[in-house]
Amino acid sequence: MLPSANRSNTLSSSPNRLSASASPPASWRQRPCPEGAFDSHPADLTCGEWHTSDGRFTLSVVILRYLQNDKQATPLLYLQGGPGAGAGIGDKRSLQRWRDWRDFSGLRRDLILVDRRGTGGSQPRQICEAYERFSREVLGRNLELQQEWREAQQVLDTCLAAAPGFNPADYGTLISAADIQQLGVALGIARWHVLGVSYGSRLALALASAPKAGSETRPAVASMVLDSVYPPGEGGLIDWPDTLARALDGFYRACVDDADCVQAWREQGFSAAIDPSQLQAKLFASLALLRRAPMRVDVQVAGLPRRVVVNDHRLLAAVFAASYHRHRWSDVIRALGAVEQRERAPLARLMQLFVSQALSDSITSFTFMAVDCRDNRLGREQEFEAAVARHPLLAPFLKGMWQGQICQRWPQGAPLELPAPPARVALLAGKFDPITPVAWARELHRHWPASKLTEFGGIGHHVLGSKSCALAQLEDYLSGQRQRFDDCTEH
Repeated sequence: MLPSANRSNTLSSSPNRLSASASPPASWRQRPCPEGAFDSHPADLTCGEWHTSDGRFTLSVVILRYLQNDKQATPLLYLQGGPGAGAGIGDKRSLQRWRDWRDFSGLRRDLILVDRRGTGGSQPRQICEAYERFSREVLGRNLELQQEWREAQQVLDTCLAAAPGFNPADYGTLISAADIQQLGVALGIARWHVLGVSYGSRLALALASAPKAGSETRPAVASMVLDSVYPPGEGGLIDWPDTLARALDGFYRACVDDADCVQAWREQGFSAAIDPSQLQAKLFASLALLRRAPMRVDVQVAGLPRRVVVNDHRLLAAVFAASYHRHRWSDVIRALGAVEQRERAPLARLMQLFVSQALSDSITSFTFMAVDCRDNRLGREQEFEAAVARHPLLAPFLKGMWQGQICQRWPQGAPLELPAPPARVALLAGKFDPITPVAWARELHRHWPASKLTEFGGIGHHVLGSKSCALAQLEDYLSGQRQRFDDCTEH
């Protein structure tokens, strides 16, 4: 039963909201860094807030300074994925991770990190508390997928009705690009290198194509590194049936040559090599079994145990989530065997990853939805149904999705366009990336033939986060000592 429409169901802002009127629009102000951020470190941090030109948002910004004598003059702007994810700059521990990232990569320049609108420490960061609560509680119930969608939509509609101040038109990639460009002008940056990961690569492309910031010249892009390319015109609901099918097919094929997958496969009693069609059959047999007889396993949510119901659609979601990460592929194989044997532990291990991602506080759900709706073409119902028809095995997990899509009631933004390429562009793609497939990087490379495309074998999403040997090449590329990244996955 849904809770009644009361204050707890409304969109709320995160604590300690900064008023947009606290500073004139389009202004930069330094502020104290998180407590303890300077412990055992030299004063290498500048923390501040950027007040956007529309006066609606205050964005958190951190500049991690490089203080050694071999410092390179041109800073690196890091654009994280998402689009509802913050930069991870809100506390001492997070900032230490960024120091470690900088030191491991050998970066010899300043690093600029920004919480975009509605993410991380930006204000307002509007949260539908009832939706977050529903997302936790529904995992303990055995609902058909379409019923779960309907209940979630009712919760969202209640939040939106009670929060007329939330305007999805305040979000979008072009708007974020303008925010960041104006910030660069205020910081006096003439040139910067731009590293965009996943959604951040789309934002990087928009940043390169954005108009001048008022009367000021925007910072020039000295070079661009796009990791897990997400170009304009790709993604969104209309592409989801093909995206899901492609991700699963990629997982089946990737496991064939993965040593951990092969070991897990043999543990199931198979002596022959993995056959992709056999692995597919094993997955759908497990889905059918859980549809008839769901299992219950215990996972950790915010440090506390929670029992979740694993039915067919939740297992499929967990398999998709695991396909992002090579080290999780073997967990899928073991979980499928566990379903057959009705063993909880291997299934719980797989579900833990899915639950941690789905309920992560680092993702702001409404911001994700708003940007996704603004950026991506909704398409027509007939198009979506035709895509579903191409994948009959997946049809039970796709039927009804288009009709309940919130983007139908939210305004779309201006179409995103591909800009002229910067002088130096590196494209990085994992050959088994399920969500930003290598084909997207290849297509961008076709439009930008001077770009340098490197395909990394045997890995999925986020190359620089998956292979330390790839991250170790970053500074050499930025400084011009190498002209492309090398595939180091076999080294």
